[in-house]
Amino acid sequence: MFWTFFSFEIRYWIRSWMLWIFFLIIGLLIFGAVSAPDEIRVGGALGNTMQNAPFVIENFYSFICLTALIMTTAFVNSAASREFAFNTDQIVFSTPIRKLPYLGGRFLGSALISVIPILGV
Repeated sequence: MFWTFFSFEIRYWIRSWMLWIFFLIIGLLIFGAVSAPDEIRVGGALGNTMQNAPFVIENFYSFICLTALIMTTAFVNSAASREFAFNTDQIVFSTPIRKLPYLGGRFLGSALISVIPILGV
């Protein structure tokens, strides 16, 4: 039963526009910051620190990861409230399914899909 919910979640998000829009946003942020570092600053340098210093790169990745964390919240929240949004909660919750495979499959599927926008880096 776990794999059923897990695979459904993966298939649902692969067909979703939100996943690919987030992937594009992260990809464009990275592309802009790498190709034009003087015009687009992510993290920024401190005074006389070079733009490719380890501290600047760490700030760059931490900013992108925080942005992606907000996107992860959108994926997991949507997976948790989808039954109520589409009024299928009476059908789903009236069937004899166990809580752990249901919630585990939904959560792990959406959490795994939320890694895809990070691949835009």
